[in-house]
Amino acid sequence: MGLLDEIEAMAPRLRRVALALTGDMAAADDLVAHTIDRALTRRHHLRDDGPIAGWMWRALMKRHRDCDRRKGAHLVLVDAGAAGAAEDGPEADIAALRAAVARLPLDARQALALTAIDGQGLAEAAATLGLAEDALIARLARARSALGRLTGRAADPAPRQGKA
Repeated sequence: MGLLDEIEAMAPRLRRVALALTGDMAAADDLVAHTIDRALTRRHHLRDDGPIAGWMWRALMKRHRDCDRRKGAHLVLVDAGAAGAAEDGPEADIAALRAAVARLPLDARQALALTAIDGQGLAEAAATLGLAEDALIARLARARSALGRLTGRAADPAPRQGKA
């Protein structure tokens, strides 16, 4: 498979994750376009014998992190009309989850996007983020816990077994 074929095959996955990270279609498209442009203009840095998927994931995450830092702390805007119209039911659950994900720290959003949205395994996602698998597992646990708190659905901790 050639470079252009690999890039074309990755584009939908990149876009899906970029949308989950940014929450905005235009920003997601810009992020993916930058990632693809970078792969094409810097192809001389790529190894000829290996797939470029890992390299593209790292480029997307790095660009997103850089943009997020430049933007600084951001507010999560919620459409009050839409929130009031769907106070209960699946639409409200989805809106609450999206708002909660947007409030997570960047590292947690990236970890969730790669594993939950793109379906990457722990080893692949950890490599993409430059982490050990244990560090990714801890990051995912903190992200899931925070999502539970932010959505009001935090699970009660299970009672510990063992010594009293």
